[in-house]
Amino acid sequence: MPKEQFHFTLPHSVQGFQLRGNSAEKAQLSWAQTNGRAALVISIQETGSSDEAIDLASDTFTPKDVLSVSRHYELSACPLVYPGQTIIAKVQSTGSIDSLKACIRVKAYDQSGRLIILDGDHSTLKDLEQTDLSWTIPASLQNMPIQQVGIAVSSSGVDTHGEVRLFSLSWSGTPQLRIQRPPASNEDLGATEYTGDTSFWERSFVSSVDKFHSAMGPSFFLAQSEGEGIISHGTREWTDYQVTAHNFTVNLGASSGVAVRVRGLNRWYGLMFLRVGKVALVKARDEARKELATKALDWSLDAKYEIAIKAEGGNLACRIGDLELRAYDDEYTSGGVGLVVTEGSISTDSIDIGPVDAGRTLTIFSPDNKVRTFS
Repeated sequence: MPKEQFHFTLPHSVQGFQLRGNSAEKAQLSWAQTNGRAALVISIQETGSSDEAIDLASDTFTPKDVLSVSRHYELSACPLVYPGQTIIAKVQSTGSIDSLKACIRVKAYDQSGRLIILDGDHSTLKDLEQTDLSWTIPASLQNMPIQQVGIAVSSSGVDTHGEVRLFSLSWSGTPQLRIQRPPASNEDLGATEYTGDTSFWERSFVSSVDKFHSAMGPSFFLAQSEGEGIISHGTREWTDYQVTAHNFTVNLGASSGVAVRVRGLNRWYGLMFLRVGKVALVKARDEARKELATKALDWSLDAKYEIAIKAEGGNLACRIGDLELRAYDDEYTSGGVGLVVTEGSISTDSIDIGPVDAGRTLTIFSPDNKVRTFS
């Protein structure tokens, strides 16, 4: 089977792709296989200008319909695609469509829960030649959950006929973004009081905590009355990356911390603040919690800490100020990021995630505001 996330190898598979908006009035969608290559085929009767492009997309996150569906339980899901990752679509045109252009298109929820459209660079399609459309999702979409990915096809002509074939669409790379509560509006980045709608941003986390507050000052304020709870963000396609949690605070309780390579509620690695004045690099596996590395730290409730974690292959490294913990474990090779709280409450202002670079150091700030580097 192909490695691309969306391919059409199975007969008549469409992978959720649909012609969106008014596109169905200009084109028809079908499945075909030619010379052993399967594809979705857009049969075009006419196209318009770029702002009236034929829009072919598939969902990568919760649709707005979820708000109107009567249900007895919440839908928990994270987006599949994130800023910093590169999307590649392999397309080909057939027929006399000299002026046809195509681009990657994504749609994301803004601060008000509306879907906004962002297009990549347009490429001119040549008849019977495959074109690989490529676009790296910009940081401007961070904290705007990406709900759809696909392609947009446009033309400067007014009476265009022909076909465009989509062979596959995929994405790769490590996300690069700061995870934090979105501002109330694009003009309100410096506001001190939050009055916006975080509905779809909050829905982009999988949560087992009792309370997840995002409008109480910090972006994340979590509370758990009994046992352990976790919120996570990301996918199993995230492999090697580094994370910094800013102003992480244990307000009450203990056995709380920041997790990486989260593969479920009980599968993760985490830097945990323990009750007995120590911190540990912990591996969660089902009901077991194994301390891979442990060091003493006289940490305090309500104190703010900068936590840096790097996961590369089986190597795990963490830093809090001058304190560093390292361990090796290669069972979990990928997964998202998370926050863990046990019978208490924690808060965090934001979480940075980015790729591991062998020639780069991770700069963090300790509670005494001295700069540390973590290589």
